[in-house]
Amino acid sequence: MDLRVRGDHEPLSISAEHVADELANNLSYLLPIYVQSVQSILAGAHEAIRQAGTSTGAIEFLRHARNAADHNGYWRLLNGEPRRPAEWRGLVLSASDHGTALLRLFDQPGSLELGDPIALLWDIEQECAGAP
Repeated sequence: MDLRVRGDHEPLSISAEHVADELANNLSYLLPIYVQSVQSILAGAHEAIRQAGTSTGAIEFLRHARNAADHNGYWRLLNGEPRRPAEWRGLVLSASDHGTALLRLFDQPGSLELGDPIALLWDIEQECAGAP
């Protein structure tokens, strides 16, 4: 991927392979930064979608994932939540998921793999393509 940089004539080239290698070789160092980035991305994506007023099972899943990210990375399903079906790629949230980790990190249990937040947003984008 080439990104334009202010004042430079040459774009900044980013190799997906290099990024993957960096993650694989420096995961313990980079993981907290990645998790914090995922939290920000989920929050921003949910806000953009919320304003559009669209709701699907995947969007509800995103809403709860955003809430989990805001609560130290754990599902927070209290007071009758989820109130609407919240499901994505076979994962169906229920009140029994309360307190479970959002992301599976190293050998610790969790609901989502590290690449899942990106795939979730991609799936929602595909669902919403062409929506007003």
